[in-house]
Amino acid sequence: MPIPAGSSPPAPPTSGPIVYDPVLSRVRLTVDGLADGFPVGVQRSTDQISWTTVRGGGALIPAGGVVRLDDYEFTPDVTNWYRVVGPLVADDFNRSATNEWDFPERGPEWIVTGTASAYNVNGTRGQHTHTSRGVVLESRQDVSLADVDVTLRGISVSAAPTGPDSNTIVTLAARQVVNDRVEGRLFFNADGTVSANVRQLVGGVETFSTFVPVPSASTASTLALRLRAVGTSLQGWAWLDGGVAPVAPTVSMTTSWTSAGLLRVRSVLASGTTNPLSWTVSYDGFAVTSPDDVWFTGSITPALGGVWLKSLARPFLNRQVTARDVSPVTRPPRAGVFDVVGRSFPVAVTDVRGSRRWTLEVNTYTPAEARDLDLLSASGDILLVQAPASGRLAAVPTGYVLLGDTRETTPPTSDLLMRVFELACTEVAAPTADVVGATVTCQTVLNTYATCQAVVDAHPTVVDLLELVGDPTEVIVS
Repeated sequence: MPIPAGSSPPAPPTSGPIVYDPVLSRVRLTVDGLADGFPVGVQRSTDQISWTTVRGGGALIPAGGVVRLDDYEFTPDVTNWYRVVGPLVADDFNRSATNEWDFPERGPEWIVTGTASAYNVNGTRGQHTHTSRGVVLESRQDVSLADVDVTLRGISVSAAPTGPDSNTIVTLAARQVVNDRVEGRLFFNADGTVSANVRQLVGGVETFSTFVPVPSASTASTLALRLRAVGTSLQGWAWLDGGVAPVAPTVSMTTSWTSAGLLRVRSVLASGTTNPLSWTVSYDGFAVTSPDDVWFTGSITPALGGVWLKSLARPFLNRQVTARDVSPVTRPPRAGVFDVVGRSFPVAVTDVRGSRRWTLEVNTYTPAEARDLDLLSASGDILLVQAPASGRLAAVPTGYVLLGDTRETTPPTSDLLMRVFELACTEVAAPTADVVGATVTCQTVLNTYATCQAVVDAHPTVVDLLELVGDPTEVIVS
């Protein structure tokens, strides 16, 4: 059917933390003022009720307080809300404080107990300095949670414990109400090993899991400890900080203590140790990753302005096209009809119908437009078809498609430059989340600059370099 006439929506803003780029039809997020070093997620919604993780935005690490992401899958011509979610409490201890731990990057002030001089932050690490044996030092976050996932990183001790009753215990406690709590614990032992367990302490009675050695760890290692308490499930992970965190929990048990309570970081030098005092336990990261918190919220109404064909794997191929016509949309059946001997009525074996199929006719008016569209179809990528929400172009079917046979014809115009492309579209599932495209390839750089120095001169940072947009001819299709 021919595309009817219509109107265009107003243009979206072109400056700020969320802008629309009409060149590649993408919403660009550049959000600053974030805490460095902690994974954040970027989500999108059109109703602020149901949120979807933006492709490539599942676990971004802000650098210099900034996170950047491009979204090609927005909903056109309506308000799209974006939010950045991160840890409820986040602390990298990149500050200095004496006789306290002060405020984390996100979250309430740390509360310390006992002798104030035992607590300090030295610019990179929070520290417990023990001047007595058998005395617990404790830093508390007054965030009351029942279900929680919390990680303590950069855990190290100033020396291996020595003596007949020699260990140092570092504890990550949650659900603490008075003295009742659940814990993940690291034991730095006199034999040079480190072991972990989880436990509950309720009414003065402790129940704990088995002690499990932390793989490849020694008392000289820097470690990470994660505690997850959800309902009656209590799990702990311990690993070498800087390494890959294990998927399966190191230790686990069932707990009967499910009340909401506070979070605490505790350490104690056992009474039987013979280490010289003072003696220090250090930490360089603390994060409550569940529940999370909203670090940023903003919105934009991207005006599409036309029909777009987008490659999520190679977004530099994205093109706005001139839609000429759309065939009827069909759904092929997936069923069989079988005659039965001695019966008039056959038996039907049915299944859900196949996805939508249609043919989109597109005009091009210059050799460059024809070349670019041909290369886009030759890429073989799953494409996203987007069209305005209202007006004449709303008649174009939209969704993720795989192109079947394509046909290019030359209508009898005076200059014979016009082409008509017939694109057979089959609706398919969206590419999986691991398909995250980039606008620049190695070939882009090789084609643009003669030397490495020329690259550095033009783009002093990686962020600058990633702003390059490749050419469709860089796709190898022959």
